[in-house]
Amino acid sequence: MADMNDKWSFSDKLAVALACLAGLMTLILFWTDRTPVAAEITIGAMVLLMAYPVLHFVHSWIARTPVFAVVSHVVQSSTVMAIYKTASL
Repeated sequence: MADMNDKWSFSDKLAVALACLAGLMTLILFWTDRTPVAAEITIGAMVLLMAYPVLHFVHSWIARTPVFAVVSHVVQSSTVMAIYKTASL
């Protein structure tokens, strides 16, 4: 059994980040034709999925700030795209 103090390798961090991104994309696909409450829950889950890798793998506050800016832009743009897709149906 691996020691709990072992650090995560770069590939482990990348795998977690990509899994969170895949979860985000899955939530976007299931977002159409939902109630406003379900949409708010989905947006919250999207923010958590995008923030988790940043909080756990980026240790410098100087690096976290631009990364959070990119994360918020990704969530915002995917939300706008999903709203546009729902409205056009």
